[in-house]
Amino acid sequence: MVTAALDVEPRPIAWGGLPPGPRPRARRPLLRALCLLGLAGGLCRAQDAGLPEKSVNVRDLGAVGDGVADDTRAIESALREAQGLPTGRALYLPAGTYRYTRNIRVDGVAVHGDGADRTILVGSDGRHLAWVLTGDSPSIRDLSIRAAKRPSARDTHDTAVGLEANLARNFSMVRVGVGPVDSAGIMVRRSGGAGGRTAVVRDCVVRGTLADGIHITAASHDIEVSGNRVGDTGDDFIAVVSYRADRGLCHDISIHDNTVADQSHGRGISVVGGTGVSIASNSIKRSSGAGIYLASEAGYDTYGDAEVRVLRNRLSDVATDARLGHGAILLVGRPSPELLEPALEVKDVWIEGNSVDGASRNGLYLGAYASGVTVIGNSISNTHACGISVYPRVADISIGSADPGSPANIVGPCGESGIEVDPAGSRGALRISGVVFRSLNTRNIGHADAVRIGPNSGFATISITGNRLGQPAGHPLTRFIEALSPVNQDAGNTADAQLGGSLPHP
Repeated sequence: MVTAALDVEPRPIAWGGLPPGPRPRARRPLLRALCLLGLAGGLCRAQDAGLPEKSVNVRDLGAVGDGVADDTRAIESALREAQGLPTGRALYLPAGTYRYTRNIRVDGVAVHGDGADRTILVGSDGRHLAWVLTGDSPSIRDLSIRAAKRPSARDTHDTAVGLEANLARNFSMVRVGVGPVDSAGIMVRRSGGAGGRTAVVRDCVVRGTLADGIHITAASHDIEVSGNRVGDTGDDFIAVVSYRADRGLCHDISIHDNTVADQSHGRGISVVGGTGVSIASNSIKRSSGAGIYLASEAGYDTYGDAEVRVLRNRLSDVATDARLGHGAILLVGRPSPELLEPALEVKDVWIEGNSVDGASRNGLYLGAYASGVTVIGNSISNTHACGISVYPRVADISIGSADPGSPANIVGPCGESGIEVDPAGSRGALRISGVVFRSLNTRNIGHADAVRIGPNSGFATISITGNRLGQPAGHPLTRFIEALSPVNQDAGNTADAQLGGSLPHP
């Protein structure tokens, strides 16, 4: 049997300055929902470009698809036949449950089923579960992959992931369901876009993993991760990780319009070594650690981050494990040995238009070796501790903008102070400008300020201007601004009530 197969025409990521503003795929909401559910077959196909003329039907090569017979050899034979086609190179798995017993290698073939709820691939051996995309323009879509048994212990072998891209150029994973699996749901290694195209992981559903939901590593690049739903993971929902042992950074990756929620351990969306990464318009709920985590980690010996954009994300009830000490959005790097490139710092980060509603500690945590950070137009509320915390050994931090037209950061309600800064060992400039504070110190702790600057500053300049405090009765503050280090500019700050003004540096 010959039938139409699917292929994606990926799009390059448009950066174009600060912020980059990656654009979500244009698709009518109802049609997109039907496609996610596998209920709009032909219409979904019409939405995607590059349809091969023919595809090999796995049933013609002996696959049974009853969930009992071992279809491994039939699938492998069908893949070889598809790979030998002069054009198209596509494999079709009609609705059914296909049992397989070892890893399946997809080399430059477009594999497609009849929907994630209708074409189901069940791996009998959780240690050798992965379908591996490799070669030029491989793709997989409209089916699901899962282990035969619910896993009970995490498996660290790459062969145990559900779906992998490894040495794959211009790969695509679209409308694939993954899980439960013993390891990561989707793994991308040494793969990405080429020739001006972008590889894609789009509209997939990943649940029941014992490691990361989606994990991108080993210098992978030019990838769009969009429209996915990830939950019930044993580690990070979506992670970009660059280990120094891989001798290269992951780069040019857009993570947008994903919905991630609920995990027993891990962070929400993390970049632990990467450059040119955009995290935009995602919904992040109930992460154990930070909802968004930008870091370099000594334990795993990763690189740092550079040129990262965090835009318009919605974080709700994140960093639920207070023992970790994470903020809802957390940045922390490591000191870099002289002349080391790529560096181990977290630098050149733009954080704009995000909302945080609920965190067990701080809303935004700017940790050591974070530099060149701009924070504009964010809303931070219902944090147990401070709205924004700045720790020692940072450089060039701007909370707000000198541009009067820039949107304000809104901080509060918060359990403690609005912004706290420990400036020891820091460098460059600190700006706190145009912040609107509301309902601080809801926990009625003994000492809380709207803005508190600690002693022993290493900043060359500190500017605190144009901030506004609206504090309701019943939540007392000690000071509007308490500065135990010299402030170069303190002007235009207004409050609804007198709080003793600023405490100048002695």
